[in-house]
Amino acid sequence: MTARRRVVVVGAGPAGCSTAIHLAEAGLDVVLIDQARFPRAKPCGEGVMPRGVEELKALGVYEEAAAAGWPYVGVRFENLSGRSAQGSFRGGKTGLVIRREILDDILLRRAKRCVGLEVIESCRAAGPKFRKGRISGMDAISPYGQPMAIFADFAVVADGATSDTARRLRVSRRMPKRRRHGFRMHFSGVDPGDRVEVTLLDGGEAYVAPQPRGEALVSLLVEEHALARFAGRTKEAFQEMLFSAPALKSKFEGAARASEIIGAGPLGGRAERWEGPGWLLAGDAASSVDPITGEGISLALLNGRLAAEQVVSGKDGDGYARRRAALVRKKSRLAAYLLSVNQRPFAAACALGVLGAVPFLFDSLLSD
Repeated sequence: MTARRRVVVVGAGPAGCSTAIHLAEAGLDVVLIDQARFPRAKPCGEGVMPRGVEELKALGVYEEAAAAGWPYVGVRFENLSGRSAQGSFRGGKTGLVIRREILDDILLRRAKRCVGLEVIESCRAAGPKFRKGRISGMDAISPYGQPMAIFADFAVVADGATSDTARRLRVSRRMPKRRRHGFRMHFSGVDPGDRVEVTLLDGGEAYVAPQPRGEALVSLLVEEHALARFAGRTKEAFQEMLFSAPALKSKFEGAARASEIIGAGPLGGRAERWEGPGWLLAGDAASSVDPITGEGISLALLNGRLAAEQVVSGKDGDGYARRRAALVRKKSRLAAYLLSVNQRPFAAACALGVLGAVPFLFDSLLSD
């Protein structure tokens, strides 16, 4: 079985769908493959920051996403002693919290409506094809378990931080020194509020994101050393860390669980290179910003636009890595600062004191 397309995109998350949609709208023939069948659950903080909201509008899916999600006006940080600070998005902008499986499904259905874009779910990339040292397509395993060849002039690899396709391209990944793992669960019967709330814990952070119908997403980001003592007992770790904050315990102790705990880790990392002859990496396959910034989905959507522009240009190595690095640089620095502060409780308390006393400073940190 063969399918000839100009571009093959591996991975149908936000980065892959964004890339594929922009390519199709530029008049290119595209095949988008993913090993999963959608909708599918995925561990995620599920918040889309304002510039990601603008990308959803540009992709023509914002109205549908907004109907399934919940707006938020800013972020509130608090430590275990109750000291807090909150910031608001400037210019009346809002973010959007939406279940990841719903957002990904909305984006994929949008891709399926594009002329010249073929979507194949339950299709696993088996390795790149080369001709004279340049990408000529992708070997894959079809939804029926049979080998298939996808011929293409270019490949965009957007299949996540554990990208097998990047490994087959012989691209190694450098992981951060601090190993962190993420877990998420949804609860019902809670006041959703209008902000994402971040509680600094001993050995991690807890994120509470408002959702429709009285639900809330709770995500935990946990340092590997703090997780080790639970010896794989995820539910116990989740509950003990969540309830270590009195405010969170009172809010969620009697709440009903609306989803199972799922997790991923270690988080983060950066591929040693992001492009080569006839291919480039996008989204988390290229590099990940620590989830403490809440920017993951927004950066993936924006990266999709950059990747498509690079492919449309028809050039290799014409500034893609530089432009992508500029896209994530500010948020990477913010993540490094927040993680550094969170390791030192006294410093964290001082930072919260300053941000609480000077709200416009926090607002500026949230700005794009």
